[in-house]
Amino acid sequence: MNIIYILGTGRTGTTLLGIALSNNSDIFDTGEILKFCKLRGEPHGFDSSTPNYIFWKGIFNKLKDRVDINHSLDETIHKIEYHKYFFKNFFLRKRSVRYKNYINKFIDALDEEIGENYIVDSSKYPGRALSLKNHVNSRHNINYVYIKRNPISVVNSFSKKNVEQPSKGFLASNAYYFLVNLCCLCFLCTIKRDEKITIRYEDFISRPEEVLNKIQSKFKINLSSSVELIKENKELKTGFIFEGNRIRLKSGVILKKSDQQISPNGIKDYLTLLINGFWYYIK
Repeated sequence: MNIIYILGTGRTGTTLLGIALSNNSDIFDTGEILKFCKLRGEPHGFDSSTPNYIFWKGIFNKLKDRVDINHSLDETIHKIEYHKYFFKNFFLRKRSVRYKNYINKFIDALDEEIGENYIVDSSKYPGRALSLKNHVNSRHNINYVYIKRNPISVVNSFSKKNVEQPSKGFLASNAYYFLVNLCCLCFLCTIKRDEKITIRYEDFISRPEEVLNKIQSKFKINLSSSVELIKENKELKTGFIFEGNRIRLKSGVILKKSDQQISPNGIKDYLTLLINGFWYYIK
């Protein structure tokens, strides 16, 4: 099994990128699966009669026959994958036999069900990226796509209310963007060059075919179907996404190209660039 892990901050297009990658034969997009065990395989937004719910509940039922899934396992996953524990796990190189058993049994259960050679995991947390690197069996190959978005756009997006994801204030958004990107960069420093690629959300939106071709060339995978669908302005199927952006609730999405340039507009935008511009512009 080959795994493509997408990491970055929230509101950077990880869900959309996962969808674009998976609209090709032999590639399956899981979406965000950080909370798979905590939610007992029940994806938000899908009732029990929907294909998404039936698929993931089936994976959960298969997994629970092989792994003791309980509150204690939930806590173990949390302490291995979440931002709060990243640097402790990073510097102490913490390992967990229980987590290793869980994550490999999960991959096996998924592999048996989908029968495809690639899965795209867009969970985005650098802590999960680190945990996969440290715990997944060597027979599984992992590559990493780091997606960055202009910090002004991210901070402004987090200020929006009445959306599915919780909003954050100006200072909290900047602190979050800074710390998560710091974690991402620390993690990526441990990964070989041929196993990682960095892209910008703005490039993906304005020149999606070019970005997908770069990923295709880097990881030696076939993304030609997605490239053609985007060129012809056709719908990308969302598939069986577990969690992620609200676009997962649609059967498909058309990627609308945009070359809009983000410029600072007011003191807060300039402060955001001062605090977080480094992470976006660094190569």
